[in-house]
Amino acid sequence: MAGQINILESLYQPLNENWNNILYMGNYWRFYWNNSPGAYIEYKNSTIELLPDYYYLIPPLVSFKGKKSANPWQFYYHFTLQDYKISPSVGPQPFPMTGDVKKRICKIIQELDGPPLFYSSKGFFQIVELTGKVLSNLEEIEQLSVELDDDLEKAIIYIHLNLNRNIQSDELASHVLMGRSTFFKEFKKYTGMSPNLFIRTIKMEVARHKITYSNISIKELSEVLGYTDRFHFSKTFKKHFGINPGQVQK
Repeated sequence: MAGQINILESLYQPLNENWNNILYMGNYWRFYWNNSPGAYIEYKNSTIELLPDYYYLIPPLVSFKGKKSANPWQFYYHFTLQDYKISPSVGPQPFPMTGDVKKRICKIIQELDGPPLFYSSKGFFQIVELTGKVLSNLEEIEQLSVELDDDLEKAIIYIHLNLNRNIQSDELASHVLMGRSTFFKEFKKYTGMSPNLFIRTIKMEVARHKITYSNISIKELSEVLGYTDRFHFSKTFKKHFGINPGQVQK
């Protein structure tokens, strides 16, 4: 697998209420495996149960909601991969659990130290090896032949480079030389979200990660993400995640 793998975080923990009804999306890959049934992801018009006989790989910029009817333990990790892009239209991908992958997951779980360390150095290399294994399976899917849309990818890059500003759809459409209505329609078809919801979700994912894993203040973070004041930011964060940003920092 070409490209440098960067592991962002990894945990093994029971699902809590935060999994319910939250819209997830990030500019990174997600790997999920649950040890028992009872957790679901809602993607577009379908509901996918996260079963223990499968592991699930979700590409960057794929949006979904979490649901649960039980409290299974979940092993997950997030990662980025340099020089490896995939269309968001591919969606979540389930793979049958094999003995080799299960063995690798069990070894990684034994090495997890929990926040803020996430994994030992040994666990890190095991996650990198596991990532190479699961991505080799992903490449075999014919669905991955879906081509990236250069104009919409350009718009997505523009969004990420301007998260400190209040970007509007008109500005994005102008940036990629499209009419506003055409851009809105094509962007939603490509990402599954309206431009405004896409921008807000990306900002909230960045906010959650920075609040959880850094010492940044709420005031500073609101400025970094282009909010006029920390109260507006906190209100948006609570609407998205169901809790105040200050509760995440504790």
